[in-house]
Amino acid sequence: MTASKKLLIFAALFLPLALVADLYDTITTGLYLVAALFLILVLLDAVRLWLTPSPQVEREIEKNLAVQTWNPVNLKFVNESTHQIKMMVFDIHGEHTQSQHLPQSLNLSANSQANVRYQIKATRRGNTVLKSVDCLLE
Repeated sequence: MTASKKLLIFAALFLPLALVADLYDTITTGLYLVAALFLILVLLDAVRLWLTPSPQVEREIEKNLAVQTWNPVNLKFVNESTHQIKMMVFDIHGEHTQSQHLPQSLNLSANSQANVRYQIKATRRGNTVLKSVDCLLE
C-alpha cells in the first residue's frame, strides 16, 4: 500500500511554494511552518498506514493466455480486519500485456470479501510475468 491521495496532492502543492520561497526571502519563514506541517502529515499518514492491516489478495487467471485475446482475471480480496478499507486497485503486469478496466475503486467492508474483475491481453507469445497487486488507500 502507498501513501494516501490527499497527502500526495498536498506534496504537489508544496513544491511550487518551495520554489517561490527560494525567490522571496519573506516567504521562507512561512514555508518552514508549511514544511513542518507537511512532515507531521507524513508521520500521521505513515502511522495510519501501519495500523491499517493489508487485505489478502489472490489472483485467479488462466495458466496459458491466448495471444491477442482478452482473458478474464479475478482478484479476490479478503479483509479480516474490523475496519473498512477504501482503495484504488492496480494490477502490475508485464510489458508485453495490456489490461482493460483498471484501475478500479474498491470499498472493502470489515470482515468481508470482494472481487475485482478485469481483462488482460498478451501481445506476444512467451512467458508473461504478472507482478504485484498495488493498492492506493483513499
